[in-house]
Amino acid sequence: MSRPVSFAFADLIAPIGEVAFYRDHLAKAPVHIKGGAEKFKSVMSWDILTTLVNQAGIWTNASLLLVLDTKPVPPNEYCFPGVTREGRQGLLVDLDKVAAFLKRGATIVLNDMETLTPELSAVASALENGPGGMVQGNLYCSKKERQGFASHFDTHDVYAVHIAGEKTWRIYQRHFDSPINHPAFKTLGQAFHESHKGAISQEVTLKPGDLLYIPRGYYHDAIALTPGTIHIAFQVVPMIGLDVVTQLFERAVHDVLFRQSMPPIGERGGKAVDERLDALAKRLGELAREPAFAARIKEMMRSYRVRRSRLTLPIEP
Repeated sequence: MSRPVSFAFADLIAPIGEVAFYRDHLAKAPVHIKGGAEKFKSVMSWDILTTLVNQAGIWTNASLLLVLDTKPVPPNEYCFPGVTREGRQGLLVDLDKVAAFLKRGATIVLNDMETLTPELSAVASALENGPGGMVQGNLYCSKKERQGFASHFDTHDVYAVHIAGEKTWRIYQRHFDSPINHPAFKTLGQAFHESHKGAISQEVTLKPGDLLYIPRGYYHDAIALTPGTIHIAFQVVPMIGLDVVTQLFERAVHDVLFRQSMPPIGERGGKAVDERLDALAKRLGELAREPAFAARIKEMMRSYRVRRSRLTLPIEP
C-alpha cells in the first residue's frame, strides 16, 4: 500500500518561518522563496504532465485553455464537438491541434489541477491548513520569451510553485487593496490595467523548487526564459468581511428590529430615519459580538475549504 503524501504549510514556505510569513507577507507584500530543485520534484514534472495531458477524455475547452501572445485562442481552433465524460455535448480537446499551437509559442493552461494527483492535493491541503481558504490549482506551461498574459492583478492570493525551466516575474505597485471577485474589479479592461499598474517594484527569476507569493491586488506579469517552463499557481480565496455580513443578515432575520418597516422619511424631518439607522447599527454590533455568532464564524473559517476525499483500494472487509 502506498504511503499517504502530505505537506505542511511550513514545508512550502521554508526556509521562511510561518511567524515571519504571517507577519511580513500574508496579504501585505510579495515574496520570492528559493527552494532548490528537489523541493517540488514530487509535485509535478514533464513526465507527470505528459501523462495527465494525454488523458484526453478529462479535458474540455473549460479545463484546457491556450493563450498566444496574451490573446486567448478560440476553442473552435483546438477543440471539436463531442460527448463529455458526463454524457453532455461539449467541446473536447484535439491534442494534435494543441501541439501545433504549442510549437507556435502558445501557453497551455490546465485548470483545476489540485485533485489530479495525491501530491497536488497535498499542496492544496497545506495551504488550506495554513493561511486557509478555498484553494484551486492551475498549471501553466510556457514557451521561451513568449508572454502568455498581459499585466494584471488577481482577486485571490497566488502561491506560484515553480516546477521546470526559468521564468522572470515582474511585480508592479499595488493599485487595489484586497480586491474581490466582483464586477467592480473584474471588468476594468486592459487599458485601465496598463495605466494603473505603476512602476516595477520587484523583478525575480523563478527556478525549479522556488515559490512566489503574490497577495491579491498586486499587478504582475511573467515571461519564460527557457524553452519550456512549468509552474502551478495555487490560488487561495479566504473568508472576508462580506461573508460575515452575509451571516449577520441571516442572524438579523430572527431579530424583530430588522423586520420592522423603516419610519416615514418625513417623520420629524427625517430624524426618525436617522434614529432607526443608529438603532440598527448598534444592534448589528451587538449581534456580531454574541458568543454564539463568533463561534459560528470561527467554525465557518475552519470548514471554508474545498471538500476532498480519497479512496484507497482494495477496501478490506
